[in-house]
Amino acid sequence: MVIVEEDKRGKISKDSKQKITESLDDYVIEKTDIWKFKTIFTSSEIDKIDKKKDLTFFDVTQLFLKKPQIFFLDSSKKYLFSYQSELFEHDFGQLFPINGITAFYRYGIDTLEKTVEKGYVKL
Repeated sequence: MVIVEEDKRGKISKDSKQKITESLDDYVIEKTDIWKFKTIFTSSEIDKIDKKKDLTFFDVTQLFLKKPQIFFLDSSKKYLFSYQSELFEHDFGQLFPINGITAFYRYGIDTLEKTVEKGYVKL
């Protein structure tokens, strides 16, 4: 699937010379990636949704709204942090908050999982 352009609902793609509108909210999270969400949210929160239906981006967005997560960026936006500390600010300068939903859509679950695990990652 080749992305042609984005619209307000998601992405418009070109596949077999037909335009297909795919809402990002309907995108199903791969079963092999669900554990990564459990590093940010509790297992019970994820399992409650996953037992009823496939986990989608919409579900993840709802989880971020119910349980807001804050990540932090350094001023050069080269590093993402899972929490703010004096040590990080001493080494990287002032840190700026970024909400979890924005971080998820901008950097993806792989980066967020590594950030939570290690405390920070280089972007």
